[in-house]
Amino acid sequence: MPTIDGGFRTGDKVTPNEPNRITHCGVPQGVVCTVVGENTRHNMKVEFPDGRQEWVHPYRWKRAPVVAAPPAITEGERSLYRRHYDSLGGFETALWDALERADSTNLDALAKGFPEHVTALRNYRHLPSYWPNLVAKIEGQV
Repeated sequence: MPTIDGGFRTGDKVTPNEPNRITHCGVPQGVVCTVVGENTRHNMKVEFPDGRQEWVHPYRWKRAPVVAAPPAITEGERSLYRRHYDSLGGFETALWDALERADSTNLDALAKGFPEHVTALRNYRHLPSYWPNLVAKIEGQV
């Protein structure tokens, strides 16, 4: 399949390449559109977030930056969060009691069965910004 000038193909995510102003087609810088068609090397059809489609010149566009998905919250992190707010059931309460009392050797043994919980506990104990970041991540998803 041939590519459009700039190396674009149907399905690519693109954004206007005109910094700090409204583009020729009325799209603010940073809006992500999708290439939906091509008729020559010098024209491509893009679909805007509002659903309209328009033929544009590729030289006025650039590839949209890829945005990574936020890291997933593990079950151990959710459990640590619930532990902090006293909303655990019987087994989880006993598990966290054991985790919090365990020395490093026993914590390593518990990590074989509950790796996510042990990782969450170690991060909580040793990374200063871990807890506020975890709370923000969980409460942002609720």
